[in-house]
Amino acid sequence: MSGLHRLVVRQVAKATQATGQVDPELLCRLMSTCYEELERDRKRVDRANKLMQEELEQLTADMGLLINQLRVQNVHFQGALDNMSQGLCLLDDAGRLIVANRRFLQIYGLAPKAALPGRPIEQILRDSMTVTRLQAYLALSRATQAGNLRQDLKDGRVIQIVHEPLDGGGSVDTFADITERTRADAELAQAHKQLVEISRQAGMAEVATGVLHNVGNVLNSVNVSANLLSQCARNSKASNLARVVSVLREHQADLGNFVTAHPQGKHLTSLLENLDRQLAGERTQVLEELASLGKNIEHIKDIVSMQQSYAVVGGIQEQICVTDLVEDSLKMSLASLNRHRVEVIRDYGDASVICVDKHKALQILVNLVSNAKHACVESGRPDSALTLRTGRCGDRVRVSVSDNGVGIPAENLTRIFNHGFTTRKTGHGFGLHSAALAARELNGSLTASSDGMGRGATFILDLPAQMVQSVQEPEVAHA
Repeated sequence: MSGLHRLVVRQVAKATQATGQVDPELLCRLMSTCYEELERDRKRVDRANKLMQEELEQLTADMGLLINQLRVQNVHFQGALDNMSQGLCLLDDAGRLIVANRRFLQIYGLAPKAALPGRPIEQILRDSMTVTRLQAYLALSRATQAGNLRQDLKDGRVIQIVHEPLDGGGSVDTFADITERTRADAELAQAHKQLVEISRQAGMAEVATGVLHNVGNVLNSVNVSANLLSQCARNSKASNLARVVSVLREHQADLGNFVTAHPQGKHLTSLLENLDRQLAGERTQVLEELASLGKNIEHIKDIVSMQQSYAVVGGIQEQICVTDLVEDSLKMSLASLNRHRVEVIRDYGDASVICVDKHKALQILVNLVSNAKHACVESGRPDSALTLRTGRCGDRVRVSVSDNGVGIPAENLTRIFNHGFTTRKTGHGFGLHSAALAARELNGSLTASSDGMGRGATFILDLPAQMVQSVQEPEVAHA
């Protein structure tokens, strides 16, 4: 039964009286009302259909716009992928390729058809003629945690692979060609090694120069002593003794009469007394100069022996008391300091035994003492002084070398350790640079401070205190 038929039946039932007769007028009114309602419903449905049609058309237009935008974005995205400097591939949770960029294909020498979406990455890379060991990357690509891998290819290139898992499964893997960087790192490491060796050789030369300079200073004293001995020999009164002996031989037959009665013989006793005093003075002077000469020769031997002991253990860690190390560096410059009348003040507050490369440590301290001496000499002060201190700073042993010389301008404090920087006309600008490098190699540090021109400077060397002995009471001494 149709809907209209059911509607008519309902209206007829409403218009049927109790007697079973149908009231035509009532039926007409009911049917009219029903048709009016149907017409209103039809109009409402038409309006609804029209609105739905308009909305559908708008949604269709919006969908087309979104599709176009997505197509443009895909083009841009692919363009961005293809212009990346790194290779990139997106894998699903089964290790199948979703997308790969052009750089990935270039790195492994793959044709575009080799990297089809849905193909396992293992099969894709096996098509490459440059891959050698694939298992390491396959293990990384399956990992659920981020990681990286360095891959060496057959043609000598080096690839850095970074693996980033995705939350929903799969991963994003990037591939960077680091061949040039690896080569540059190797060259940099080699250059650093050469620089360290040059620094060590320069430090040895610095120490050797200090040794030669100080030996030269001592040799000046030796030369003075030798000249004095030579002059003493030339001017010796010992020749007068031969004259006295000659006179005595001439009068040996009547020696008693000659000494008591002869005018010349009467002065013989006083002459011998004077000659004895003169010879005794000469003997004292000769002994003093010989003692000074022996002391200077011993000083030269000590300097040379010290240099030899440090030279043969370069690069070897040895235990040494920090104050002994400072004293050894001072001995190599003491003659020069004395010659220039630079007062040396020792303020040793710590005597820790440290394990250190003695040659490198000595290289640093000799350089600092030498620079301090030059600063004092250039200042022209009559009260030039150099102060050496030792102390502890946490787990570090600290050695400071201070002077009251020309000082350092504030703008030079940041440049003073640069290679080639120097303010001395005869300087080469490598001493402090090599000293700073040597301090770094000893796991220490070298710093400088100054209150300005004419106010001196302080250089501080900090070294690891790997082994500690007894700490002495602070001692201040003057030399």
